[in-house]
Amino acid sequence: EEQRIKLEEEQRIKLKEEQRIKLKEEQRIKLKEEHKSKKYFAQSDAIDLILNNFENEISSIGAYYAPAKQRAIELLDTLRKYKEEAFNDPSREKLISFAQSTKRAIQEATPILQKDLGWGDYLTNLAKQLVNAVTFAVAYAVTFGTTGHQGFFALKSSLAVSQSQNLEEALNRELSQKNC
Repeated sequence: EEQRIKLEEEQRIKLKEEQRIKLKEEQRIKLKEEHKSKKYFAQSDAIDLILNNFENEISSIGAYYAPAKQRAIELLDTLRKYKEEAFNDPSREKLISFAQSTKRAIQEATPILQKDLGWGDYLTNLAKQLVNAVTFAVAYAVTFGTTGHQGFFALKSSLAVSQSQNLEEALNRELSQKNC
């Protein structure tokens, strides 16, 4: 009888310890997910701000440039769609895909927007801002928040349309390095 009671007590203690460990692990996972969610939420907000500024820029386009304005609106819609896809259930891969898709969409829109509106440098900086926001999120995830990363690209004032070509080369190098 004593052995049975002792055995039951040991089993009860063991069960309590297992439950405590399980609860501790669940709490750790929950905190990690909350931290991850907050981090991505901040980056999502930063991208929303960039896209809202782009929308304000579009609203300043006059009626004379209707085709360019329509193309800019389409670009904005595309960028917002890519953002929603990336941040719906964020991961490093989705953020890298967002950066690549964003770059491609901006490059495709650049010719008409540059020709009609002179937006070559503006679009170059838009792409840089979006990629900087994403590379910060990726760097933050990889370093668990200990990074002082401010972005891969420095924004520049208007220099020349040739920056678009330089941007493409730099983005390709950066993204191919991150895919390794």
